[in-house]
Amino acid sequence: MSSQVTAAERLREIRAGFGRSFWVANFTEIFERLAYYGTLAVLAIYLNEQLHFSTELTASLIGTFGLVVYFLPVVGGALADRFGFRRALLFAFLVMTVGYFRLG
Repeated sequence: MSSQVTAAERLREIRAGFGRSFWVANFTEIFERLAYYGTLAVLAIYLNEQLHFSTELTASLIGTFGLVVYFLPVVGGALADRFGFRRALLFAFLVMTVGYFRLG
């Protein structure tokens, strides 16, 4: 006979199976993704509807924004190698904070 595991027991098992740093890293990633895709959507709407950019120009600018965002880890890795992980991470968070604040 197999014993049934309740959802609450399974949730407790999952939470206990990972350390605090795992959960912090995952929640940080979730909020970073929400910020990125939220910014991307709002930027596209703003460019197209408020500034009356053409659909083609809006798509081009959104593509450029995505290229820059996905290329930044290369720059961040070089900075981390040169100045250390903590300083590079602090700089990255500062740049992201300023960028998101200015977009808002």
